[in-house]
Amino acid sequence: MLMRKRRTRQHVIAYQSSIHVENFIASAGHTAERIFYDYGYDLIVFTFDDMGCVENGQIYIQLKACDSLPESPLCGLYSFRINIKDYSLWRYDPVPVFLVLFDAKRHRGYYQYFQAYFEADKRREPRKTAKSTTIKIPNKNRVNLRAISYMREAKQRVLSQLDRTIIHHG
Repeated sequence: MLMRKRRTRQHVIAYQSSIHVENFIASAGHTAERIFYDYGYDLIVFTFDDMGCVENGQIYIQLKACDSLPESPLCGLYSFRINIKDYSLWRYDPVPVFLVLFDAKRHRGYYQYFQAYFEADKRREPRKTAKSTTIKIPNKNRVNLRAISYMREAKQRVLSQLDRTIIHHG
């Protein structure tokens, strides 16, 4: 028998997570580009206005797929441990970053606006010597059309903070 590469369960649910989120993005009238070389982001979302014109800026999404997500006994929260290297990349990126946990058993995704989560409570910031940190995601933060709208609004709020009257590129 010839030895061949094998598609694992993790490959299957990772693919399902991407399709799940991309379907909502497409239904909202936007597009998502999958990242081929993954250095911390899985999808880049490009948004469009009501006339179909592309908007400035992007949204970054990192997907984490699990066979099932055990809810914390603390009022419907999912806890997810992340490497400090990912934290450092996502926390200080000027582009809105959303972490999406995908529950393959229930075919549901749950999101957290990464930078806003840590800005909301400085006690969440990891210690300088930490190798990882934990982020909590409420089970009410379901990935759906409303969530995609929220992500787009977050991007627009970030862009509105820029003074676009004078931007020099050279």
